[in-house]
Amino acid sequence: TAFEMDLYAGRFMYGGSTITQQLVKNLYFTRSKTLARKLQEGFVALYLETALSKERILELYLNCIEFGRGIYGIEAAARQYFSKHCWELLPEEVAFLMMCKPSPRDCQRLFDRQRGVRGVWREKVDFVLGRLTTLAGVIDETEHQAALARPIRFASPE
Repeated sequence: TAFEMDLYAGRFMYGGSTITQQLVKNLYFTRSKTLARKLQEGFVALYLETALSKERILELYLNCIEFGRGIYGIEAAARQYFSKHCWELLPEEVAFLMMCKPSPRDCQRLFDRQRGVRGVWREKVDFVLGRLTTLAGVIDETEHQAALARPIRFASPE
């Protein structure tokens, strides 16, 4: 596990956080990687999980995470990258934004450099689309195939 790997390394190198823990960290704590902070984060996360539904926690999380320099929240990301409201996004556009999470500034550089998603970036999006189909059941196989066939085009910069 991430915790065991951190113990072996003698420092906090790996995540292992739940979405609730990431939300708590983003809202209430600094980025310092200390055992005390992780414990506090865990207690607050446990409280939030008893006080809020999973859907509400996910909504809060999606509205506070970074999608690029100065782009915080799913609505801001949808507007910046695709000139749409988040509820208007196509499955492949949602997959692109989900793929951005580990390194949002890389996604923004991609947006700044070109007008579409190709190569390894498209492969990553297609992988996320597959997960949305098989694991999460968010889209069905027909929607999955249509999303794979459509190119992902960014909005023109404003």
